[in-house]
Amino acid sequence: RAAQVIVCQTVAQSQGFRACFGVEPIVVRSCGDDPIGEASLRRELAPPPQRRILWVGRFAPKKRFEWVLELAGLCPELAFDVVGDGRDDSDYVMKLKAHAAQLPNICLHGWLSRNAIGAFYDRAALLLCTSPTEGFPNTFLEAWSRGTPVVSTVDAGTIDLIRSLGGEVCSSADLVQRFESLVDDEGILSHVRAGEL
Repeated sequence: RAAQVIVCQTVAQSQGFRACFGVEPIVVRSCGDDPIGEASLRRELAPPPQRRILWVGRFAPKKRFEWVLELAGLCPELAFDVVGDGRDDSDYVMKLKAHAAQLPNICLHGWLSRNAIGAFYDRAALLLCTSPTEGFPNTFLEAWSRGTPVVSTVDAGTIDLIRSLGGEVCSSADLVQRFESLVDDEGILSHVRAGEL
């Protein structure tokens, strides 16, 4: 109430402030760190995106990694790079790893440093988020800063960006359809790679 200026990250947050508090905030979009440097240099050095799907996160029920396993089975022509792991050796985590080991188009890379992850964003056709809820994922910012579209099952307050820089989906069937339309859509890919946010 004593604040003179309200700052938020997304249009959805701005609308929420307006509806709930009757104030008009300033939208300042977040920007993920770029471990390589200038965008022009990054695009020059990066190989063209391949038919690879990137998933970054931890193996926990709320992240729904099992959806990635299902999708890998439904889309054998796509490769899935998985960066992350479980925080323990629970039965849940071990079953996910055992299932992933049976799928030839999934590669589990484990936990990696932020700098090491950059190469995965560069070679991915898209970043996949399978969570039912999220805050404002840093992975979205990291992907977009590398020119990689995001396909997500969650709005995360960024739906205006997700719709133009990837896609929103509600089920595994929607994901398969979105993959097929996006991984070969040079128009969308060049739009994102050009940094046209």
